[in-house]
Amino acid sequence: MNNEKIFLMVQSCGYKKKYRLGINTKNSQELFKQRGVSVSVILSKSSTVNIKTTCGTPNNPIKGKKYKKGYDLFSKEISDWIIEKNFHCYEYRKPTKLEFEHYKTNSTHKLKFTGKVERNTKCGED
Repeated sequence: MNNEKIFLMVQSCGYKKKYRLGINTKNSQELFKQRGVSVSVILSKSSTVNIKTTCGTPNNPIKGKKYKKGYDLFSKEISDWIIEKNFHCYEYRKPTKLEFEHYKTNSTHKLKFTGKVERNTKCGED
């Protein structure tokens, strides 16, 4: 089992206060390789979400440059968890980064939240 730590970025889905986890282009291409890959996202000891990668834009696009798309992880459970933990509170274009440990068992990728969070601002309750 090859473990690697990667950061996923909290991204707005652009409607109805829904959020997803964005995987940067490099990790998308090197680790997941294609759209529709099965991923178990372990948010805590008691919460695991099984989903598939979906297509999305890169985490930090440069205007005018063409990109191959990075992948996103979206589900109602992940969006609710992001809001519950106040990870959705960040400065415009400076999203919260969450560290996950990536490993693969058989054909399933696993991402386990390490608890490490990088962000530029906090919600009022923090």
